[in-house]
Amino acid sequence: MNIRIGAAVCLLFFYAVGYTVSQPVGALPAAPGFPAIIPLAGEESDGTAAALFNERRDRIHLSINRRRGTFQIYAVDAEGAMHELLSQYDEGMTSFFALRIGRAQYKLQYGGMKIAAEQTEDGGGTVTYTIPRRAQVELDFEPFKSNAAAGVDMLKVTATITNTSSRRASFGFKAVFDTVLGESGDVHFSTAAQKAINTELQLYSMALDRYITSSDGTHALQFVFTGRDTTPPAIVTLGNKDILTGVSSWIPPIIMNRPFDNVISYNNSAIAANWNDVQLEPTQRAVVVFYIAAGSDGATNPAEVFLKVHGYGSPEPGMRADDVSPPAAPPAMPPVAVVSPVPTAAQLETAYIQNLINRINALEENSVLNRSELLELNAELDAILAYLRQLN
Repeated sequence: MNIRIGAAVCLLFFYAVGYTVSQPVGALPAAPGFPAIIPLAGEESDGTAAALFNERRDRIHLSINRRRGTFQIYAVDAEGAMHELLSQYDEGMTSFFALRIGRAQYKLQYGGMKIAAEQTEDGGGTVTYTIPRRAQVELDFEPFKSNAAAGVDMLKVTATITNTSSRRASFGFKAVFDTVLGESGDVHFSTAAQKAINTELQLYSMALDRYITSSDGTHALQFVFTGRDTTPPAIVTLGNKDILTGVSSWIPPIIMNRPFDNVISYNNSAIAANWNDVQLEPTQRAVVVFYIAAGSDGATNPAEVFLKVHGYGSPEPGMRADDVSPPAAPPAMPPVAVVSPVPTAAQLETAYIQNLINRINALEENSVLNRSELLELNAELDAILAYLRQLN
């Protein structure tokens, strides 16, 4: 870490610990000329999107935070009560998708990237993450029934990755889910082949295990990585949450058969799925598909029902580039001088600044340096730091 980044971290700590004590709880200081953050239409005051599933016949409910790009999944019981299936620590920031371009890693949450979310006509939702001049990832959460007689009890998750740069590059994709149900019972996870998993494990094929279940005995969250039109991951990791959510290693460095503990957290498990890297030409796309299921009666197994109805087989394993590319991107504009605008209230949040610093560090460590993006991110960080100095 260079001296400038170190100074930014120190100032960030001072701002988070010192300056914010004079602010009302949850408030953000507004930059000159910019209003405080206002929730989008259909959102709660904390920025959480309005419910995308709200009919009692449905068994799964998706909520999307449009500003942060985070999400929560709920099981809905027969009385219509909702039960959280993922951790809500830090507004759900510990469950996320991530993209790797070359050696640079990008956590797909707010901070240095554009995020757009909307509800779809079928009652699902899409979230689009745009990394300027590098890539765009669109996540589509589609309501799905495990069988024709069921209500909506699944989500089909489709991730479309597009290379928006002007050069060929290697792309990797990862999903991390901070589960909570198994931590309250005797069994953290189970699969079709393994009834109890209580220590760290990596699976290099889902042909036998088929799906991962996190359950407290009544409610269940399931991830289906095989069957129908899924894109089987290269590695599925069950490990301690802090290890799986860290950014130091793309593939989590677990120790097989170690409990879900570390020096920071105890009995805290999570799931990570890594898909293989794929080479994409400019404007070319790759697609990842998997399914999420929810149960709330302690008896039904929607993942198993889904596979019996739709088949246990999977297409060729791995993420693949589309044979047909989207229309060519418009000609690139000539480079312009980097301008540092006055930061918005969202850019002054501690998590946003830390994510920005992490991205700068990742770019500086990348063997194929994207100089234009690095200049833009450094200019953004300079503007934020200059504004924070004025406040202090």
